[in-house]
Amino acid sequence: MSNARVPSRRARRVRAALRRPAAATAVGILILLAATACAPDRAPEPEQAGFAPSSDLLTIDADNGDLRVSPGDVDEVEVTRWISSGSLLGSPEADWGLTGDTLRLRVRCGAFTDCEAEYEVIVPEGTTLTVVSGSGDITAFGFVRPLTATSGDGRVSVSDTIGPLTMASDGGDLIGRGLASDEVEAVTADGDVDLELTAVPDAVTVRTGDGDADITLPEAAYAVDASSGEGEVVTEVDTDPGSAHRVDAAAGGDRVRLLTGPV
Repeated sequence: MSNARVPSRRARRVRAALRRPAAATAVGILILLAATACAPDRAPEPEQAGFAPSSDLLTIDADNGDLRVSPGDVDEVEVTRWISSGSLLGSPEADWGLTGDTLRLRVRCGAFTDCEAEYEVIVPEGTTLTVVSGSGDITAFGFVRPLTATSGDGRVSVSDTIGPLTMASDGGDLIGRGLASDEVEAVTADGDVDLELTAVPDAVTVRTGDGDADITLPEAAYAVDASSGEGEVVTEVDTDPGSAHRVDAAAGGDRVRLLTGPV
């Protein structure tokens, strides 16, 4: 006859109770992993809307998401958005609306969810535009009127502009291509600045707290003020302190280069 001790009924109940929290925790983790990792892997469907502007002045204010903006032969501000979510626990909430001269684009991911937003905006030709993004990249091209593009934590890329241009970011690079603007200002706290101008400007101002500053200019004589806190300063353009074409470039910790390129 076996001498093995059989656990009492009370002992069996205690052991079962101790196992329940661990089992519940494991099930909860599995549910959360399934909700986040097993979301459908498909492209989000685009949504479109049109907004009638009240003037030729417009501000686009987006709290989250990448923005692609250009002028076009349109009467309204045409917006296309793509909202995607990486979770099955809930859908993100998104809304948009034009109040006065400000178009607001909003998206809220919600608790335990991950989502992304992308916008394409076409504005009427002749619009003077200000774009502000809290967290996302901004791409703009083809503007002949003044353009201001500011991102809190993203890259700003602008190309083929003629009107005055202002670019800024707290934590991203600033890139300009095909710029024929008379006035260009580019300021970033933490990023590189890379500008290529195709027409001789009246004034170029560049500031970067922690990054390189490269400015390519057409052949001409410029009044240059270039400095770097810790990096080299390279000036290949012709300089003339009395020139009406001014270039002011400063980098906090990296190089500054003023290069000559074709018109």
